[in-house]
Amino acid sequence: PFFRDCGKEFLTEIILRLKAQTLSPGDYLYEEGEYGDSMYFLIKGSVEVEVDAKHGVFAELREGSYLGETCVLGLSEVRPVSVRAMNWCNLFCLTMDALEDCLAHHPEAQVHFRKLAVQTTAEKTVQGAIERL
Repeated sequence: PFFRDCGKEFLTEIILRLKAQTLSPGDYLYEEGEYGDSMYFLIKGSVEVEVDAKHGVFAELREGSYLGETCVLGLSEVRPVSVRAMNWCNLFCLTMDALEDCLAHHPEAQVHFRKLAVQTTAEKTVQGAIERL
């Protein structure tokens, strides 16, 4: 869904800029509060997302999931959650710089990512309001 409405040339340029990464079981991809400027696509394996450390609330993401999009979209500079590999994981990393370079060459994709940023911001606002209840 993240690249759903993007053209073939834009997607090709994105794919060429992805960096492969491997995590072993128990490795942290990132921890809550760390600076973030990239997102990840989980190709193989599963990760545990620590949603609420105080209450021990976790979510599991599996192959085909993506995470870290708020940082790559520039909506947050810090990671709101910690993510740890549950088993061997293969991921692809997309940095904010790589995304911005691709968008500079493909202005038609800018509209899609503006909408995505607005949608993500709205979802975060609603989630924050629910958590405060």
